[in-house]
Amino acid sequence: MTVTFFPFPYLETERLSLWQLEWTDAADILTLRSDPRVNKYIDRSAMTSIEEAAHFIAKINEGIKQGTWIFWAVADKKTKKFYGTICLWNIVKEEGKVELGYELLHEAGGHGYMSEAIAKVLEFGAQKMNVKTVEAIIMEGNERSIKLAEKHGFVYEGWKESNMIYTLKL
Repeated sequence: MTVTFFPFPYLETERLSLWQLEWTDAADILTLRSDPRVNKYIDRSAMTSIEEAAHFIAKINEGIKQGTWIFWAVADKKTKKFYGTICLWNIVKEEGKVELGYELLHEAGGHGYMSEAIAKVLEFGAQKMNVKTVEAIIMEGNERSIKLAEKHGFVYEGWKESNMIYTLKL
């Protein structure tokens, strides 16, 4: 599996732009990662400051440089309004395996944005990274995420702690 993210792969769909997080995205990242409705199904503490958001962006971009993960901001293609993030991480190069992660602003839900982003990122993973298997780890009770994963062909595999494991073979 090839893992190189330079230059960073800017992606587009019919309605969306997917780009590498920049310092100018810090306020949006803070809004996203401090919202209890978003964090409800993600095992993490709520973000509390713009400095924390800036530190997160620096950490993400360092991981991209090292080929540890690939992480995109998801936004409206015309207005550049930020909707959320999507990533491929926990990359196991030898097995062609990655984990899909995504989060969406609460008010952006129900419009198909994340479904559109997932389709594009899965296509990128298959075509540019030679990914063979994608895992999605979904917290129990996150019905919207389960439906989204199943819509894209992910199949329930079992439990890992309090999370459900869904996999997709590409």
